[in-house]
Amino acid sequence: MAKHILSWICLILFLAALQCGPSRQQGETAAQKAVSIQFRLIDESVKRGEPLMVLKGTEDRYRVAERVLLDERDIESVSVRRPPRDRYRISITLGPGGREKLSRTTARAIGRKLGIVIDNELISVPIIREPITGTGLLITGAITDEEAERIRKAFSRPR
Repeated sequence: MAKHILSWICLILFLAALQCGPSRQQGETAAQKAVSIQFRLIDESVKRGEPLMVLKGTEDRYRVAERVLLDERDIESVSVRRPPRDRYRISITLGPGGREKLSRTTARAIGRKLGIVIDNELISVPIIREPITGTGLLITGAITDEEAERIRKAFSRPR
């Protein structure tokens, strides 16, 4: 009988902790940290057995290099917009370290494809035509309303 009472007490405490949970503000901070944006080169070589990523919204498959060139730590700010009857546009402003990394990498990778991965989904695969030396980038791709809102919220607060 004592074991059953102890089990019920543990269950009640567990459920109470779930209901109380983190405050809304803390929950938003957790969601903020959960957004992952990565820039990785597309590996054009044929390697059997390596996994391929599907470009979201298509059936196109790409082998994305393991090495991450830039990620959310290199980003200074992000804004998300959607013109009427068009895809979402994500404007990214890079910090000084991110600008340097992107400039150096794109200068060596002209003609190659750059994979843009958000939360482990390949959303865009532009071809690098020239070194990217500016402070900002504009990304378009197959992004849902929910994903756009999550990205906007994650980067709208100081990190």
